[in-house]
Amino acid sequence: MQPQLANFHLNFMKRILAVIIFLTPWIVKAQNDKSLMADSVRVFLDSSLNIIRRQSLNTKVDWNDLRSNVYAKAIGAKRYEDVLHLYPYIFEQIDDHHGSLKFREKTYGWNKKAANPVNNIIATATKKYQSVHAEKITKDIAYILIPGNNDFRGQQMDSIAKEIKNALSKVNDKNIKGWVIDLRVNTGGNMYPMIAGLSD
Repeated sequence: MQPQLANFHLNFMKRILAVIIFLTPWIVKAQNDKSLMADSVRVFLDSSLNIIRRQSLNTKVDWNDLRSNVYAKAIGAKRYEDVLHLYPYIFEQIDDHHGSLKFREKTYGWNKKAANPVNNIIATATKKYQSVHAEKITKDIAYILIPGNNDFRGQQMDSIAKEIKNALSKVNDKNIKGWVIDLRVNTGGNMYPMIAGLSD
């Protein structure tokens, strides 16, 4: 019984040793990849990837694989600015064209190409009408055009809401019974200042 037990232990130890030897190159590579970027950059990447993962609606993402790919692309990064170009890639991999990273007043996101090309008339109108416009159509019906916006900074949000309120106040009076709200050139963006502007 003793020789069999000793044999079992010896075989078991050989298997453990084989697994350790097999995994060592990958463990060393992962450690080396991490050490090839500044700790602060790694923390920045990890934190942002964790936030993106928690907020993502896409359940088909292999997050471990994505994290490995991002680390590989970030080798040599010493400053946050060295990895900002990775964020469009990250958002593309998770198929998120609404998400973005804001860093020092710049936005890093993925601009998904439209499945259907934009009609030339719409493209021209979108460029032409970039500010809020309001007017009376009849004595009791008013019209307001609200273009899109893509600025999510607090100060800018206030100015967008104020621009809408100012346009409304110029034409609104007690005779107005209804409004036509024109969103044809509204390309989207931050809805909160739009709602705040229309709330009164």
